[in-house]
Amino acid sequence: LLNARVAFESADGRYSLALWGKNLTDEDVVSSAGSVPLPPPNGPKLYVVLRDPRTYGVTFNARF
Repeated sequence: LLNARVAFESADGRYSLALWGKNLTDEDVVSSAGSVPLPPPNGPKLYVVLRDPRTYGVTFNARF
């Protein structure tokens, strides 16, 4: 996975601004998988849980 974060902070340390992104290449990554037993005729059902898709954001902090 490709994650990135860049942050800027004021000289006095009171303010900071960060730009961040997770899974920037938008890869499908399995976080868990398994099966659920069901009665016949349905039989077991398989499931796969994927990690979050590409996410990004901005974080701003102010210290008083």
